[in-house]
Amino acid sequence: MSKLKIYYFFYALLFLFYAITLAKPIDLTTQDLGRHIANGREIVSGNLAVLSQNFYSYTLPENKFINHHWLFGLITFFLEHAVGFIGIHVFNILVLITAFWFFLKITVKETSHFYGLLIGLPAVLFLSLRAEVRPESIGLLFMAHTLYQLQTVIQKKQVTTKQLILLTIQQLFWVNIHISFIFGIFIIGLLWISSFILHSPDLDNTINKKLSILFVSVMVASIANPNFLMGALQPLLIFTDYGYAIVENQTLYSLWRILNLTTVFPFLLVVAIGLALLVFEKKVLSWFEILLYLTGFFLGFYALRNIPIFVVFSLPILTKLAWSCVQKSQYLSKIKLPTTQKTVLLAQLYLFVIAVSLSGKIMPRTALANRKLGLLPNQNQATEFIKANNLRGPIFNNYDLGSYLIYHHPDIKVFTDNRPEAYNKKFFQKIYIPMQTDPEVWLEQLQKYRFQTIIFGIRDLTPAAHAFLQFISDHPDWQLSFQDEFIKIWVYKSADV
Repeated sequence: MSKLKIYYFFYALLFLFYAITLAKPIDLTTQDLGRHIANGREIVSGNLAVLSQNFYSYTLPENKFINHHWLFGLITFFLEHAVGFIGIHVFNILVLITAFWFFLKITVKETSHFYGLLIGLPAVLFLSLRAEVRPESIGLLFMAHTLYQLQTVIQKKQVTTKQLILLTIQQLFWVNIHISFIFGIFIIGLLWISSFILHSPDLDNTINKKLSILFVSVMVASIANPNFLMGALQPLLIFTDYGYAIVENQTLYSLWRILNLTTVFPFLLVVAIGLALLVFEKKVLSWFEILLYLTGFFLGFYALRNIPIFVVFSLPILTKLAWSCVQKSQYLSKIKLPTTQKTVLLAQLYLFVIAVSLSGKIMPRTALANRKLGLLPNQNQATEFIKANNLRGPIFNNYDLGSYLIYHHPDIKVFTDNRPEAYNKKFFQKIYIPMQTDPEVWLEQLQKYRFQTIIFGIRDLTPAAHAFLQFISDHPDWQLSFQDEFIKIWVYKSADV
């Protein structure tokens, strides 16, 4: 068997491993997918209010809401009708594997297949943190593709018309699928500034001119969304203090302290190795690569949601630095492993990492026993109960469950849902959280909204949710009418509040 065929075998194994980690069952009671599908449903029916208003809530319906992922809603809506939730899940896996393929192509172009296969394992483990079906999956694909195209520009020292058109069209889709479209502008702008001002990489004036045209082109394309300039500016405005802590927006250190998420330790190890390699081998990098490298490190630590960006931005460059260090070392460069020994080394490494990962002993999230395509079993029991008993609103529901209710019950307006930017800090700090922890605030809001039903996701990990579940379970005015492993439903016993 040729060396290339051996490497292709390991690539196939790596893709399979990544696909298995992504086969995490969909939980509509905690994820956004239901609302995305509902967005598509409303748009197809001609209800365009979902593009700019807090359409699904009865508490703050007047609030403006920039729907920056409406196109993803259409995609998932049509997929659900055509191939169901399993089809949506498979689509998400294929998108992320394609993004991973671009990541490997970028890495291998700068080093070798052997180094690409080495870095591929930790890359999969980091990427497995974001296995849910989200619009950011397509954003990651577009990000990796953009970097691949710009790497080609640097290596071939030309910007083709095809690349100009392709990246502009990609931006038109990207701005309507996910807020990460800002990185399309950022990456292209960073290369242009690095080349034109810092001359690193040192590209000629013709290329710099075309890069400036591409930069302007993707910025203009970003205005082509239903909210125009405000939609294009949304990435700069959306990340404010919502008054409610979003897990994916927390730093890795915070998540370690609060949820015991240990990802911060391998991440810091990679950063330490990466910074050490940068000190010794920075001369092999352009300023574009150095700035991209450091940006990836910063974003990865800053928020859990940015871990895939860290992988795509930083790990290929880290691999290039490691490869350069080995090539220049008078000792390491003399070690020339034959193909057979490299194969054995990769086989042992892959067997160990994959076996440990799929066993779930160290990382339960990658356990093979937890893999399944489509929805978690018994996800529809609560909605069947609600429909069978014609439960009435107004309802009180928790943050996570809003998307589930929006998807299953378009006729019922929710109290809140997992779009924090659609509400405001006062709502979360003065109403939503206190009414779960303070009986007086609960009574005040009960008198205001006259709740008839409480539909609460019991996988809510917040202290406020735990306090509320204890409080409402002991309350004499509320009767527990339904419960399963996901949801509890209480009905108000009296017609008068």
